[in-house]
Amino acid sequence: MKYEDAVELIRQKRRGAINAKQLSYLASYRPKCRLKLKSQRDKCCVQ
Repeated sequence: MKYEDAVELIRQKRRGAINAKQLSYLASYRPKCRLKLKSQRDKCCVQ
């Protein structure tokens, strides 16, 4: 889900929930870690 869609959904439920500073952070946010499956045997995700 794009951040714009998430913000729109949140604002539908709670008016004024995301301010300009939070919105600019979301626009520039890039995840550093991703969940990866170590191996088929372990069957656990490591962050």
